[in-house]
Amino acid sequence: MGQYHPGRLRRAAVRRYQAQRVRQGAWRRGARLLYRAKERRGGGRLASSELTEDRAGGILTLRLNQPEVRNALGSAMVQALHSALARAREDTTVGAVIIAASGDAFSAGADLKEFLAARPALEQALERRRLGALFLLIDAYPKALIAAVNGDALGAGFGLVAACHLAVAAEEAHFGLPGVRLGIMPMTIMPPVFNTLPRKLGLELMLTGRLMTATEAAGVGFVNRVVRAADLGLEATALASAASNNPLTFSE
Repeated sequence: MGQYHPGRLRRAAVRRYQAQRVRQGAWRRGARLLYRAKERRGGGRLASSELTEDRAGGILTLRLNQPEVRNALGSAMVQALHSALARAREDTTVGAVIIAASGDAFSAGADLKEFLAARPALEQALERRRLGALFLLIDAYPKALIAAVNGDALGAGFGLVAACHLAVAAEEAHFGLPGVRLGIMPMTIMPPVFNTLPRKLGLELMLTGRLMTATEAAGVGFVNRVVRAADLGLEATALASAASNNPLTFSE
């Protein structure tokens, strides 16, 4: 039998810790270099493939633009949305922002490929932090934010609608947290959801994974209007215009 050597075990533990720190440092440096490269290419602006921007007067429309993955809120999409909202916040010519989406879904939630991929714990934690930072930015946003929900808003997409100040939904839209059926606990999105929904209903959706229809969502005040899909853009624009024309609505 081998002998027990406390000093040797401590040295091995120190080496493992140092190696982990080196790997984490390399990941951070790589992330910074990637971010700077994206900035040089204009990442997060009009050139972003994840998000498009359109101006009509003082109303800015940000459109989630990855319908092939049902506008999943992956790390690139979250970063693009955060950057665009931060710029609009400082732009004095923008009075209101509409968040809309391409395709037949508003957002199916987190990018499951990213979520299920084998990645370092630090990278996963930073991704959750980015989504949380987006919700914090919206929570203190000084201009009217309107969600134009064209279809399903699930998981993180559900949280994004909850975080917006106002929401208009197409008749076929659904809302909920189906990921709980897979054991995915939606901790990051719970604050905006429970700030918007009655507590018992929020717990029901979280514990069962049941989806809420647009009509039910309007009945509990989660969305302000339910309209035909063809009228969604017009209704969202009218709501944004009315909110932005009131100088007392929001303040810094």
